[in-house]
Amino acid sequence: MPQLFGEVFLTDVVALEITSGGVFPDSQALQNALTQPWLQTVTLPNTSLEACRDCINLHQIDMGEASALMLASECQTHGDEMLLIVDETRGRQAASHAYIAIIGTAGLLILAKNTRLLAAVKPLLAALQAQNYFLSARLVEAVLRQAGEA
Repeated sequence: MPQLFGEVFLTDVVALEITSGGVFPDSQALQNALTQPWLQTVTLPNTSLEACRDCINLHQIDMGEASALMLASECQTHGDEMLLIVDETRGRQAASHAYIAIIGTAGLLILAKNTRLLAAVKPLLAALQAQNYFLSARLVEAVLRQAGEA
């Protein structure tokens, strides 16, 4: 991530989701990432948190996704370029609705391969699937094709 983007920002809401002890693949690696200088945690103002609740109701997404959307939207308002990393369909739809550029985990793998940070994406896709990340066969096929591994 730091080689691709330099600094990466996440909201304190997302950081809390990571550190609150949820059971998900790579939770320890994510907790370790929170200590790295390239990963910056941002606290949203209360007005943005109130807007998150509206976003949750409108798009049926969770608070973490809503807070990430609010952060990206605020940054765009200030003229900053943002790329929101989101995998879940409803979160992606909400971001598209707000004209926020998005990329998912599979897209990050393609980007990393295209910039020669990865030799291959196929083994990483298999590892994600082995850890119960849902990747449709159609998505895997498209990613492998875009990565030149099909």
